[in-house]
Amino acid sequence: MLKAMTKVSSKGQLVLPKEIREKLDIKKGDFLVIEIAENTLIMKKKESFLDYEALLPPLKIKKNSIRDFVAEEMVKDVI
Repeated sequence: MLKAMTKVSSKGQLVLPKEIREKLDIKKGDFLVIEIAENTLIMKKKESFLDYEALLPPLKIKKNSIRDFVAEEMVKDVI
């Protein structure tokens, strides 16, 4: 098991140590899901937006059209 230590900044930010970023291939712009289990913080790298589906509020769309829905919402944000 790889262990490392980091310090939380005054803004609540932390830096993932280089060894951990390399081991999990975490790069700028990647997303991590953070869970709490008892007194433990669990961070998981997610590869795709669809991996976050369980965190989203219920959407009144069919599951197979979620990509279309997300694409439409992204276009709204740009326009």
